Amino acid sequence: MTTNTEQSHDSLPANTADVLHQTLLSGFALNVNLLMQQMVANQHALQQILTASTAKAVAEIINPNSDKDAAVIQNIDIVLKAIKESSSGYIDLIKQLTLEVENALKMVGK
Repeated sequence: MTTNTEQSHDSLPANTADVLHQTLLSGFALNVNLLMQQMVANQHALQQILTASTAKAVAEIINPNSDKDAAVIQNIDIVLKAIKESSSGYIDLIKQLTLEVENALKMVGK
């Protein structure tokens, strides 16, 4: 007579909720980290554009023969708006990820 010591295929291991909990949190942390790295890289690129635009604006403004003052100032405004919108987009993604992981953790029971 043999005894069945294997776990039934109808039930999950006792630590399944803990494993799912850790997996969800690890994935969340990784995704937020990647988004933050992308945001910083994007902000750096936009900051370089803003620096160049500001330098051009100063050169145009101090040039008495220039008639492009308004255009270069408008260009700076466009770059500033791009920086703001870019940051908002990343922040919105991180908020959405946070909500999704919170809901997933509730489903796991943690």
